[in-house]
Amino acid sequence: MTDGAENHRSHIRRYIADVADEVSSMNGRIFAIGLGRAEVLNPAALQALCNGTNGYMLMTGDLSPDATYRLAKYYQQILAGATNHDIILDPEGYVGPGPEIRIPFWLSETDISAKAILLSPALQAITFRLETPQGDIIDPGTASAHPTLSFEIAQQIALYRVGLPAPLASGTAHAGRWYARLGIEPRYYKRYLSMLDNYPEELAKAFAHGILYNFNVHAFSNLRMRGSLSQTSNEPGATMTVRATLTECGVPTAGRGTSRVELIRPDFSPSTLAMSEVQPGVFEVSFDANAQGVYQFRILAEGWTLRGLPFTREQTLTGAVLRGGDNPPPTMKGDPDARGDRICRLIDCLLQQKSVKEALQKAGIGAGELRRCLDQYCRKPSPAQAPHTASLKLEDRLRSIIRDDRVLDVVMRELEQEKK
Repeated sequence: MTDGAENHRSHIRRYIADVADEVSSMNGRIFAIGLGRAEVLNPAALQALCNGTNGYMLMTGDLSPDATYRLAKYYQQILAGATNHDIILDPEGYVGPGPEIRIPFWLSETDISAKAILLSPALQAITFRLETPQGDIIDPGTASAHPTLSFEIAQQIALYRVGLPAPLASGTAHAGRWYARLGIEPRYYKRYLSMLDNYPEELAKAFAHGILYNFNVHAFSNLRMRGSLSQTSNEPGATMTVRATLTECGVPTAGRGTSRVELIRPDFSPSTLAMSEVQPGVFEVSFDANAQGVYQFRILAEGWTLRGLPFTREQTLTGAVLRGGDNPPPTMKGDPDARGDRICRLIDCLLQQKSVKEALQKAGIGAGELRRCLDQYCRKPSPAQAPHTASLKLEDRLRSIIRDDRVLDVVMRELEQEKK
């Protein structure tokens, strides 16, 4: 994950373009997340890291308050891709006092195991259960005592792991329409509302709609969907092509599925694009990207398995165009500060020598003060950055992207946890 800036040590520079070949030669799939708008990222360089590895790049765009879980959803999708899982369903909404919300999703005989994942800022106030096609209810107590089920919960995430088929009271649960059932615990819901007293906008939204949630289902399955995005250029006016391939046990699902794309343009205007089956099990759609910015594509596929049972699959992709997007990315070879960097490395090396330190001490020169001056002189921006950005802290960089203080606090806490 990157904010797109070419960050370096004081006087040692290596650019994304310099390591792209090394990274791409690794034996594995490579995924990238660009944190921010297209104009502050380096989409072409990030895409170069993923090309040829069956991975892909995702870009967040502006992290506004209404996109609280966009980054978390990207991580969930990448985790699914890295572990060869497919996304069956990925809705979001609000749950409030009143009747339970029942979210339907299909599992088929091709699915070997499944994960039902719930993201929410107030999990303690939400009841989360699963309902099988036969009507059996799976709750945390049932899952903890069952050999093929488990339930896990953390600060803002809860999930059920389901091994298929799952023997339960009324029979074996496997293919069919399942439900996620979400409700409210009144006592904890009141406590959650009291925590929002200092956030009037969030409190008003909670009173009006309830608690925000994102729910998604992953399956390890013999029925796979693989989406990809290609574009003729990184400049406005480029043609973007979204492609989805559906297979069952490695065989294309010819004539047994349909696919469409829900597109959100840089100005947040939505539209739906129908995808044509250009080859057996292969769907495509193309359009011209004339506006500068990040384009979000949600591929939705549905159809029938060889046994005639329904299935659904989803995947999110992003693309971007910007003025100057086809300009060659910076490299060490074109760095105008390369000579100065060599001098800085030479002086840094000398300051680490014991004899030099002793000579400076005898001359009354503090080696520490000299090193601080050297670091200050050598801390220069890279050619891809504006001069003032080189000294910005990470929090300052994120603040220019994430405009909501609460979202920024959550991101900073997560980054601190990663450091530990």
